[in-house]
Amino acid sequence: MLKIKLLLIVIIFIFIKSSSAKAEEKRIIIRVGGYEFPPYLEKSSTQYTGYTIDLINNLNELQNKYYFKLVLTSSVRRYTDIKNNKFDLMFYENENWGWQKIQNITFSKSFNKDKEVFVTLANNETLKKCDIKGKKILGYLGYHYSFANFNSDPENLRYRYNTHLTTSHKNNLLSLINKSADYAVVNAQYLKNFITNNNSYKKQLYTCPTPDQEYEQKVLASNISPITLDEIIELINKVNSKISSSNKN
Repeated sequence: MLKIKLLLIVIIFIFIKSSSAKAEEKRIIIRVGGYEFPPYLEKSSTQYTGYTIDLINNLNELQNKYYFKLVLTSSVRRYTDIKNNKFDLMFYENENWGWQKIQNITFSKSFNKDKEVFVTLANNETLKKCDIKGKKILGYLGYHYSFANFNSDPENLRYRYNTHLTTSHKNNLLSLINKSADYAVVNAQYLKNFITNNNSYKKQLYTCPTPDQEYEQKVLASNISPITLDEIIELINKVNSKISSSNKN
């Protein structure tokens, strides 16, 4: 009896996987490039999570013409990958982030906003003046900062701006708390989530009133993308409306 039940479970699982694959085959595949950009895309112990994953899942649930699929890249490799047609589009991008010399790409209108902020220690009155000149700063590899004229070269950032790059906002904030640096540059949405999940650090951190930059986040699409920017923005607007309606209920 137990063997029969196990066999039925296996058959049902295979059927579900087969149905899902067939549904994907019937749709037009849209390859979405993504690199670690917390909280928009970040790797947990077993999988990738974040707003990009949520948006992909919501878009796939919303309609059955397109199937959006994550293609991993890196903050540094993304420019080469899109030139080599490794993916069709990216979410939460901005034209000032190193795209000026890349041809055959187009940006949508803005669908989200965020900003990069300087964070320092709340108990240090000198650092709270937020004069970063000559101070040790922690940043994120591949990011483009306004204080460095959007030049993301690690050597340039290290020697001209005393900015040291890592691949973890969390570690940067913890290093700051441990007094290993004077400032950390973090996007505001990540900082908000970090403090929500680690409330004990709230009183230890101070956010400078003037951000490094405020930016509009857009969809970047290659010229060979199967979906137009107008279509994707319309779908994103529908997703946002659906989420807003659900939250009201």
